[in-house]
Amino acid sequence: MSELPRWTCFAFVALLVAAGPGCKRADPQPVQGAAPVVAPAAVTPASQPSQLIEDDYARALAEARSRKLPLFVEVWASWCHTCNSMRQYVLPDPVLASLAGSFVWAGIDSERADNAAFLKRFPTRNLPTLWVIDSATEQPLLKWIGAATAQELSLLLSQARENPQPTAAESGAAAATAEWVRGNRASATGDAAQAIERYRAALQAAPADWSLRARAVETLSMRYIETAAQREAFELARQHAASLPASTARLNVVLNGIDSGAELAQEGPAPEGLSELLALGTRIAEDPAEPVLLDDRSSLYLSLVHAQSKAQPAESKRLAARWSALLDAEAAKAQLPAARRVWDPHRLEAYMALGETQKAVPMLEQSEREVPDDYNPPARLARALLTLGQLEPARAASERALARCEGPRKLRLYMLKSDILLAQSERAGAADALRDALRYADERQLAPQYDKLRQSIERKIAAL
Repeated sequence: MSELPRWTCFAFVALLVAAGPGCKRADPQPVQGAAPVVAPAAVTPASQPSQLIEDDYARALAEARSRKLPLFVEVWASWCHTCNSMRQYVLPDPVLASLAGSFVWAGIDSERADNAAFLKRFPTRNLPTLWVIDSATEQPLLKWIGAATAQELSLLLSQARENPQPTAAESGAAAATAEWVRGNRASATGDAAQAIERYRAALQAAPADWSLRARAVETLSMRYIETAAQREAFELARQHAASLPASTARLNVVLNGIDSGAELAQEGPAPEGLSELLALGTRIAEDPAEPVLLDDRSSLYLSLVHAQSKAQPAESKRLAARWSALLDAEAAKAQLPAARRVWDPHRLEAYMALGETQKAVPMLEQSEREVPDDYNPPARLARALLTLGQLEPARAASERALARCEGPRKLRLYMLKSDILLAQSERAGAADALRDALRYADERQLAPQYDKLRQSIERKIAAL
């Protein structure tokens, strides 16, 4: 999550934010003396985000160099609900208009084969990822995984121009900020271990009123998630979450703690403090005054519903009902079909958690009619129909999705087809679908980040 081309006033590493797993977001916190973050205002979404140069990095870089501006690159994918939320509700926001001429803005679809060179140079494991790139040197100045409200993003980018220059010799807040700068530099270059070390040092050096504390806790949490350090992510949330100000940073820390605690509970007894985190997460999710994006709130609901599903099934259902009603209301007031479709994936999850999967079918059929070339609606429809036991329609929907998809997501679609065929007792066909997935991965020469998925497919083939 980062992007900002180098320019004298854009040496903005002290404010870089690194965030977590795909389709989860990290948002900036206000620095000392800045206006407080407020709840996101209602936005009339645009059909397309303004000013984005789409899928043409060379052109965007050339323009940035000619104008001596930093380059902002959003890496996204059509299946990523957070990416679509950013594009429909954040990037078109008038709040960002004052920064329109301060960057060259670009979008990179991670599923397009012609973007492979960019993704090789700027490895992107989670979506959305926002890069700020020095247009003169092509060095990454910021790698920011996740989203932000328009107010938060504007604040972050505006403060980047202040170009703070802390030194390690200073003490207190200055020393903490210096370690913070080094941690963000390490995050931008992909050195998670070094970033973790620096973020820890920053928190140790910081005074109680350090203005970047919430952001430092959040980015440390995200790096723990990135390195599969679930115990550390849980303990960090347990230690700090209750003292953080209301913000997306707090939401992300709590969400990561809940996910990590739920995973630890699957391997043994529920860790001490998980119930308190669940209670805090529930208060954040259900409080309409929380200054967070609805997409972030929805992701928190998803984690809460999952974490409570076994230990507290009645509470899980109650939360799923609140979640479903919240998303249905947002979809109903969407002024454009694309804005309404942003909520399709989480509405499906909420309906499934409630045992009301049938409610998703007309929603997804409508979306498929609206965007007949998009593989996502039929893929989600296939999953819903499989859950309902309507196997032939599910199979047909999965075939439509496969025919329309030409990105790495196709591996998941082959796996879905295999599950449908297995439900139809067609074991040989199910294995063939998985072999098709491996052949596709070989043909596309997918990045190493897909190795674990390939191994999972290979294990499934062996089991069949």
